[in-house]
Amino acid sequence: MGLKNALLERLGGNERSILLEALCSMYGRIHVYDKRHIFVDLETLHLDTVKPLVHSVLRERYERVCELLEIFYHFQLRPYEPVLVRIEGAHRILCPPVVEIGERATVVDGSHRLLAAVAHGVDVAEVITIRSEQLPRPASRCFDWGDLRVEEEVDHWQDRTSDFSEDLFRPVVGVSAWLERQPINRQNNFDMEVEALCKSFGPPTMTFRQDKTSS
Repeated sequence: MGLKNALLERLGGNERSILLEALCSMYGRIHVYDKRHIFVDLETLHLDTVKPLVHSVLRERYERVCELLEIFYHFQLRPYEPVLVRIEGAHRILCPPVVEIGERATVVDGSHRLLAAVAHGVDVAEVITIRSEQLPRPASRCFDWGDLRVEEEVDHWQDRTSDFSEDLFRPVVGVSAWLERQPINRQNNFDMEVEALCKSFGPPTMTFRQDKTSS
Protein backbone atom coordinates (compact mmCIF):
# COMPACT_ATOMS: atom_id res chain seq x y z
CA MET A 1 0.00 0.00 0.00
CA GLY A 2 1.61 3.26 -1.10
CA LEU A 3 1.24 5.91 1.59
CA LYS A 4 2.41 9.02 -0.25
CA ASN A 5 -0.25 11.75 0.20
CA ALA A 6 -2.30 9.38 2.39
CA LEU A 7 -4.41 10.41 5.37
CA LEU A 8 -4.35 8.19 8.43
CA GLU A 9 -7.33 8.00 10.76
CA ARG A 10 -7.39 6.42 14.22
CA LEU A 11 -9.93 3.67 14.80
CA GLY A 12 -12.45 4.28 17.58
CA GLY A 13 -12.79 1.90 20.51
CA ASN A 14 -15.76 0.03 19.05
CA GLU A 15 -14.06 -0.21 15.65
CA ARG A 16 -10.96 -1.69 17.29
CA SER A 17 -13.10 -4.37 18.97
CA ILE A 18 -14.82 -5.19 15.68
CA LEU A 19 -11.44 -5.51 13.93
CA LEU A 20 -10.12 -7.80 16.66
CA GLU A 21 -13.11 -10.12 16.36
CA ALA A 22 -12.63 -10.30 12.60
CA LEU A 23 -8.89 -10.97 12.93
CA CYS A 24 -9.50 -13.74 15.45
CA SER A 25 -11.87 -15.37 12.96
CA MET A 26 -9.45 -14.99 10.06
CA TYR A 27 -6.39 -16.19 12.00
CA GLY A 28 -8.43 -19.19 13.12
CA ARG A 29 -8.59 -20.33 9.50
CA ILE A 30 -4.79 -20.61 9.28
CA HIS A 31 -3.81 -24.29 9.51
CA VAL A 32 -1.50 -23.90 12.54
CA TYR A 33 -4.20 -22.14 14.55
CA ASP A 34 -7.36 -23.85 13.34
CA LYS A 35 -7.39 -26.60 15.97
CA ARG A 36 -6.27 -24.38 18.85
CA HIS A 37 -8.06 -21.85 20.99
CA ILE A 38 -6.30 -18.57 20.29
CA PHE A 39 -6.68 -15.21 22.02
CA VAL A 40 -6.20 -12.14 19.83
CA ASP A 41 -5.76 -8.68 21.35
CA LEU A 42 -4.22 -5.26 20.83
CA GLU A 43 -1.44 -4.62 23.33
CA THR A 44 1.32 -2.11 23.88
CA LEU A 45 4.57 -4.02 24.35
CA HIS A 46 8.07 -2.97 25.34
CA LEU A 47 10.13 -3.75 22.27
CA ASP A 48 13.08 -5.05 24.26
CA THR A 49 10.82 -7.97 25.27
CA VAL A 50 9.94 -8.83 21.66
CA LYS A 51 12.21 -10.96 19.48
CA PRO A 52 12.30 -11.30 15.68
CA LEU A 53 12.58 -14.71 14.04
CA VAL A 54 14.59 -13.43 11.06
CA HIS A 55 18.18 -12.23 10.98
CA SER A 56 17.89 -9.78 8.06
CA VAL A 57 15.41 -7.40 6.42
CA LEU A 58 15.17 -5.84 2.98
CA ARG A 59 16.52 -2.29 2.76
CA GLU A 60 13.88 -1.04 0.30
CA ARG A 61 11.03 -2.18 2.55
CA TYR A 62 12.84 -0.99 5.67
CA GLU A 63 13.19 2.52 4.25
CA ARG A 64 9.47 2.55 3.39
CA VAL A 65 8.45 1.65 6.91
CA CYS A 66 10.79 4.31 8.30
CA GLU A 67 8.71 6.77 6.27
CA LEU A 68 5.57 5.12 7.65
CA LEU A 69 6.80 5.76 11.19
CA GLU A 70 7.20 9.45 10.36
CA ILE A 71 3.66 9.51 8.96
CA PHE A 72 2.31 8.03 12.19
CA TYR A 73 3.96 10.82 14.16
CA HIS A 74 2.75 13.43 11.67
CA PHE A 75 -0.85 12.40 12.36
CA GLN A 76 -0.16 12.14 16.11
CA LEU A 77 -0.73 8.40 16.12
CA ARG A 78 0.97 5.80 18.28
CA PRO A 79 3.18 3.33 16.42
CA TYR A 80 1.61 1.03 15.27
CA GLU A 81 -2.00 1.34 16.33
CA PRO A 82 -4.57 0.10 13.75
CA VAL A 83 -5.63 2.87 11.40
CA LEU A 84 -7.72 3.56 8.36
CA VAL A 85 -5.68 4.83 5.45
CA ARG A 86 -7.45 7.14 3.00
CA ILE A 87 -5.88 7.37 -0.44
CA GLU A 88 -7.71 9.10 -3.28
CA GLY A 89 -11.02 8.80 -1.43
CA ALA A 90 -10.72 5.07 -0.67
CA HIS A 91 -10.29 3.76 2.89
CA ARG A 92 -8.33 0.64 3.79
CA ILE A 93 -7.29 -0.96 7.07
CA LEU A 94 -3.63 -0.92 8.07
CA CYS A 95 -3.04 -3.53 10.77
CA PRO A 96 -0.28 -3.40 13.40
CA PRO A 97 2.59 -5.90 13.49
CA VAL A 98 1.68 -9.32 14.88
CA VAL A 99 3.44 -10.85 17.88
CA GLU A 100 2.89 -14.35 19.19
CA ILE A 101 3.00 -14.63 22.98
CA GLY A 102 4.09 -18.01 24.25
CA GLU A 103 7.30 -19.02 25.94
CA ARG A 104 8.50 -15.63 24.67
CA ALA A 105 7.15 -12.83 22.48
CA THR A 106 8.12 -13.40 18.84
CA VAL A 107 7.32 -11.37 15.73
CA VAL A 108 5.38 -13.31 13.10
CA ASP A 109 4.54 -10.26 10.96
CA GLY A 110 6.18 -6.83 11.12
CA SER A 111 9.92 -7.23 11.66
CA HIS A 112 10.65 -4.30 9.33
CA ARG A 113 8.30 -1.94 11.17
CA LEU A 114 9.45 -2.91 14.65
CA LEU A 115 13.12 -2.70 13.67
CA ALA A 116 12.46 0.82 12.32
CA ALA A 117 10.84 1.72 15.64
CA VAL A 118 13.78 0.38 17.64
CA ALA A 119 16.28 2.17 15.38
CA HIS A 120 14.44 5.47 15.95
CA GLY A 121 14.49 5.12 19.72
CA VAL A 122 10.90 3.93 20.18
CA ASP A 123 10.59 1.89 23.38
CA VAL A 124 7.01 0.63 23.06
CA ALA A 125 4.66 -0.10 20.18
CA GLU A 126 1.09 -1.26 19.79
CA VAL A 127 0.84 -4.68 18.20
CA ILE A 128 -1.65 -7.46 17.61
CA THR A 129 -0.93 -10.31 20.01
CA ILE A 130 -1.86 -13.94 19.47
CA ARG A 131 -1.82 -16.12 22.57
CA SER A 132 -2.26 -19.88 22.64
CA GLU A 133 -1.04 -22.67 24.88
CA GLN A 134 1.69 -24.99 23.65
CA LEU A 135 2.15 -23.33 20.27
CA PRO A 136 5.59 -24.25 18.87
CA ARG A 137 7.53 -21.60 16.97
CA PRO A 138 8.17 -22.01 13.22
CA ALA A 139 11.89 -21.47 13.85
CA SER A 140 14.08 -22.69 16.70
CA ARG A 141 15.96 -19.46 17.42
CA CYS A 142 14.99 -15.85 18.06
CA PHE A 143 17.30 -12.92 17.37
CA ASP A 144 17.95 -9.62 19.12
CA TRP A 145 17.14 -6.38 17.29
CA GLY A 146 20.83 -5.55 17.23
CA ASP A 147 21.48 -8.77 15.29
CA LEU A 148 19.29 -7.78 12.34
CA ARG A 149 21.02 -6.76 9.15
CA VAL A 150 19.47 -4.38 6.61
CA GLU A 151 20.45 -5.74 3.21
CA GLU A 152 19.95 -4.80 -0.43
CA GLU A 153 18.65 -8.29 -1.16
CA VAL A 154 17.38 -10.91 1.25
CA ASP A 155 16.69 -14.61 1.08
CA HIS A 156 13.28 -16.15 1.35
CA TRP A 157 11.69 -15.93 4.79
CA GLN A 158 12.54 -19.51 5.72
CA ASP A 159 16.21 -18.97 4.80
CA ARG A 160 16.45 -16.00 7.17
CA THR A 161 15.49 -18.10 10.18
CA SER A 162 17.13 -20.85 12.22
CA ASP A 163 15.87 -24.42 11.66
CA PHE A 164 12.74 -23.34 9.82
CA SER A 165 9.78 -25.73 10.04
CA GLU A 166 7.49 -25.50 7.02
CA ASP A 167 4.66 -27.33 8.83
CA LEU A 168 4.63 -24.66 11.56
CA PHE A 169 4.75 -21.62 9.29
CA ARG A 170 1.80 -19.25 9.89
CA PRO A 171 1.18 -16.88 6.98
CA VAL A 172 -0.42 -14.18 9.12
CA VAL A 173 1.23 -11.59 6.88
CA GLY A 174 -1.25 -12.79 4.26
CA VAL A 175 -4.14 -11.67 6.46
CA SER A 176 -2.76 -8.15 6.88
CA ALA A 177 -1.82 -7.86 3.22
CA TRP A 178 -5.28 -9.02 2.15
CA LEU A 179 -7.01 -6.49 4.42
CA GLU A 180 -4.85 -3.66 3.10
CA ARG A 181 -6.17 -4.33 -0.40
CA GLN A 182 -9.88 -4.25 0.55
CA PRO A 183 -11.70 -0.90 0.29
CA ILE A 184 -13.85 0.20 3.22
CA ASN A 185 -16.95 2.29 2.52
CA ARG A 186 -17.05 4.88 5.32
CA GLN A 187 -20.65 5.69 4.41
CA ASN A 188 -21.65 2.30 5.79
CA ASN A 189 -21.35 0.99 9.34
CA PHE A 190 -17.83 -0.18 10.09
CA ASP A 191 -19.09 -3.44 11.61
CA MET A 192 -21.07 -4.27 8.46
CA GLU A 193 -18.07 -3.55 6.25
CA VAL A 194 -15.69 -5.66 8.33
CA GLU A 195 -18.21 -8.48 8.67
CA ALA A 196 -18.54 -8.59 4.88
CA LEU A 197 -14.76 -8.69 4.51
CA CYS A 198 -14.51 -11.48 7.06
CA LYS A 199 -17.08 -13.58 5.19
CA SER A 200 -15.22 -13.14 1.89
CA PHE A 201 -11.81 -13.96 3.35
CA GLY A 202 -10.09 -17.19 2.35
CA PRO A 203 -7.11 -18.59 4.28
CA PRO A 204 -3.80 -17.22 2.93
CA THR A 205 -1.84 -19.69 0.88
CA MET A 206 1.67 -20.84 1.71
CA THR A 207 3.39 -18.42 -0.64
CA PHE A 208 6.44 -17.69 1.51
CA ARG A 209 8.78 -19.32 -0.97
CA GLN A 210 7.90 -16.68 -3.55
CA ASP A 211 7.74 -13.77 -1.06
CA LYS A 212 11.21 -12.37 -0.43
CA THR A 213 10.03 -9.19 1.29
CA SER A 214 7.49 -10.33 3.88
CA SER A 215 7.61 -9.45 7.61
